Amino acid sequence: MPRRSLTAVVFISQRIQPIMLAVMVSKWTSDAMHPHGIYDLIIDLNGYPYLDQRPENINPPTISDVTESVATINVNARNTVTDLRDKLAIVEAAGYLEDGGLPILNEEDSLVGFIACHELQHALDRVSRRLMKSSLTAGTSAKKDEAEAGQRCHFKRSWGVMETEAVEADAEETDEVEVVADFSPYVDQGPITVNENANMELVMELFTKLGLCYVCVTNYAGKYIGVIHKKRLLTFLKQTE
Repeated sequence: MPRRSLTAVVFISQRIQPIMLAVMVSKWTSDAMHPHGIYDLIIDLNGYPYLDQRPENINPPTISDVTESVATINVNARNTVTDLRDKLAIVEAAGYLEDGGLPILNEEDSLVGFIACHELQHALDRVSRRLMKSSLTAGTSAKKDEAEAGQRCHFKRSWGVMETEAVEADAEETDEVEVVADFSPYVDQGPITVNENANMELVMELFTKLGLCYVCVTNYAGKYIGVIHKKRLLTFLKQTE
């Protein structure tokens, strides 16, 4: 073996043990300060709704433990802009404005749809702008609160099957406010649901594998029970650790 190669081997063998010892001490110190890695710590500190498949989640809670009753929308009721903004305020107070929504029910309390909060907020803002535009065009001096309190919004396809772009295009031919007050293009007609008696491991897989933010819960007859929010599930799991 050349003298230079032998010197390199001796040098590495003299330095490798202190490096290994330093790494092991660092790992032990880190484990003593926090049981998880630095990335898990950053996620917890920033409050990111991240749900992994760690061993402590093998025995999850029951569905009833994490199901919440949230504000709902009756598809056949007189839902005004003011009423819907009040419902959004309730969802915001619960902390689900960014990634939550409102279940849409019929008279039998069956789940017929779901509208995300950001979609509903966008739709309400469009109606408010059209109300003010119509008020200025007609030369009336109606206040914004009064106009919104009297404007009904619809969650059925009262204007036929159409996309959002078609709603914009037809606004000039039909009553503009009535057209934009049709919120059916924003409604999820088939939200993901689970039965109230389903295995909680199924719900955990829906959240971890599909990246869902919420899951609606129904009974055997399809009646609405509540919603499981990812944030609520994470909070419950941390409390039971």
